[in-house]
Amino acid sequence: MTKKINPLVSIFRELKRRKVFAAGAFYAAGAWLVVEAVGVVVQTYKAPDWIMQVLVALAFAGFPVALILSWFFKFGPSGISRDESEKPGYQNALSADSPAVPGSIAVLPFRNMGAGSDNDYFADGLTEVLIAKLAGIHSLRVISRTTIMRYRETNKDLRQIGRELQVAHIIEGSVLLSDQSVQVVVQLIDPLTDHHRWAETYTRPVQDFIGLLNEIACIVSVEIGARISTAEQKRLDSATPVDSRALRAYLKGRHFFSKRTQPGFQAALQYFSDAIKQEADHVPSLVGMGEVFLLQGIYGSLPAKECFPQAKQYFAAALRLDDEEYAALSGIAAIKMFFEWDFVSARSIFQASIAQNPSQIVGRIGLGDLLIVVGEQQAAMEQIHTALRLDPLDVGVSMNVGDFLFFGRSYEQAIEQWEKTLGIAEHYVPAYLRLAEAYAFLGESLAAKKHIRRAMELDSGNTQVLVSAVFVSAVTGDHGQANAQLEKLLALSAERYVAPWVFARAYAAMCDIENAYELLDRSINDRHGAVIFLGVNPAFDNIRSQPGFSNFLDRIGIANGGGLAAKTTDR
Repeated sequence: MTKKINPLVSIFRELKRRKVFAAGAFYAAGAWLVVEAVGVVVQTYKAPDWIMQVLVALAFAGFPVALILSWFFKFGPSGISRDESEKPGYQNALSADSPAVPGSIAVLPFRNMGAGSDNDYFADGLTEVLIAKLAGIHSLRVISRTTIMRYRETNKDLRQIGRELQVAHIIEGSVLLSDQSVQVVVQLIDPLTDHHRWAETYTRPVQDFIGLLNEIACIVSVEIGARISTAEQKRLDSATPVDSRALRAYLKGRHFFSKRTQPGFQAALQYFSDAIKQEADHVPSLVGMGEVFLLQGIYGSLPAKECFPQAKQYFAAALRLDDEEYAALSGIAAIKMFFEWDFVSARSIFQASIAQNPSQIVGRIGLGDLLIVVGEQQAAMEQIHTALRLDPLDVGVSMNVGDFLFFGRSYEQAIEQWEKTLGIAEHYVPAYLRLAEAYAFLGESLAAKKHIRRAMELDSGNTQVLVSAVFVSAVTGDHGQANAQLEKLLALSAERYVAPWVFARAYAAMCDIENAYELLDRSINDRHGAVIFLGVNPAFDNIRSQPGFSNFLDRIGIANGGGLAAKTTDR
């Protein structure tokens, strides 16, 4: 029988969680000090009595205001901010009422105990690497980095975090980095009882940092009763010292890579390259280089023929050193899918990568993309929802859920999902652009243009905003506006790379078959990453039945409407 909780107890807990009691106490203490101080001044200078009366009245009036503000806002080192748990999308992304999953664990962001923020990158890197080490143990369900980093400065207690993430165990700690050594304090906590199951302080040379994290991952697994296979134990025991300069450069590279911006990618490339110069066989840095080139190719920020071959070179180098490196396997699979159009091999490699690390996100998203392309939407949704459970606050995963719904022509559900994405990150421009395009397909031009305007307000210099504006105008039938915007986009393409695929989508929406076909031909010749979605992308529905369209699908190796062509029969 489910135990009923007294409503008064629930209210008390919520007041405590939001630190309303603490705010009231601080306000009362502060008000008392101010009144006492002013009282001394009034007596000393024989000021009118009404000053004290007004001050006391204001102090009393301000008390309920302080309590109300403390309910809605949190006060911390970074200033005043809205309690993020109040956002609808945030609450929808998390399932606070669901029970903890057995064998589940979250590694909260480690605190940098050094002076200033110069070494924040190292604390974040420690968090990310420890997550990866734990995720390599099959019997564990590990919450991914993106979701975890949203708890960096939270005022939530561990019990609430455990409920939101549905985890049975939480790791938290701190790190102090010096020139030659690193001190790590780590604690394993049961969030339900706030009981510390294990805690330890380590001081090690920086070059032994990876070995230390392997040791921590092994101890934590034993403490929570996780099963560690012989192969997993071998990997945890096999860490070799890493040059301290290479390690620092690598962790800085991960820091900039996580920003997912073009300047961030360029900085990441430089740091990963520096790490490889210090240690040529540093597998994580080789993988990092490959991931930067891969994402630039997928995003279309650089020509595919410039990015994908370089990405493959780095992933292959990593696999020569470690043939079980799951991130490199996922990278090779993505290249097989997006660039080489070898869907059978891509599927097999994605599955091998997931088998190496079931808690990873990239492999599941990639396999989901492939399943969408070949017409297996239900299986694709299963993969992306698994990724969402592992990383519920990752805007990229949330966006992908909406994309899959969009490709299935479930526009209203896609809109609902992208609204949740904005609940997680309210200024996330790609979500506004996706919403604009979905509303355009529903015929709601006012809503579509509203979201375009909002995206422009947030990032007017983003080429993708103009790309979506063109597409929205085309879909909603405002062809004059679309053509004018296409001229601007064409002029912009003389200054920076704009993929032919962008123009092909717009011309297809306007039923301009000649231009759409010409630009589709160029997109396929250029091996643009998005062409694999030609069979499912609604942008081409207006010309899908036209003579010659199926030839484009044949060149890619997919059948119309999804499904593999004969040359890629599943084995």
